[in-house]
Amino acid sequence: MMKSILQKIYHLGIAKSILIAMDSIVYKVIFFFRAVLYRRSGDYYGIKEAVFWSKDITAFLRYSKILKELRSHQQSTKKTESILEVGAGGEGIARFLKYSGDHKKYKIFLADNNPLSLDKIKLGQAVLVKGVDLPFEDNKFDTVISVDTWEHINKVDRANFIDELKRVTKKTL
Repeated sequence: MMKSILQKIYHLGIAKSILIAMDSIVYKVIFFFRAVLYRRSGDYYGIKEAVFWSKDITAFLRYSKILKELRSHQQSTKKTESILEVGAGGEGIARFLKYSGDHKKYKIFLADNNPLSLDKIKLGQAVLVKGVDLPFEDNKFDTVISVDTWEHINKVDRANFIDELKRVTKKTL
């Protein structure tokens, strides 16, 4: 192990190696505190979010409303539910559910048409889709969401996209 570290230092240089190590340590510290201090109720963007979600403020603000609805619905059902996020662009809702500690209450599917955005998914099942047609049977998911996707869909395909989202969503009342 020491030999591989020395090889990396030799290859990158001491200054760059120190910066990489510092960046890694800071990331782990922020990740720890983000998990500990994550606001579990409400969708208020306060000091904790400003410190730990500063890069993701716009994503946090959009997903916080969805998380609030999911949490409200989950409290009434008390069962593991399935979520499909179409156009996730990576971890999407899964990362917010992870930090809030709610990820164990859901079976998460993250669909996108970009295979590179699905490669790094650690939580949830990645699903590659082509076009607006979803590769799932009817009424498969308890909840289907799509955030920041509409503008990426051709106008002629938008009605079909909405129909597909409805088709794969369970009809619960």
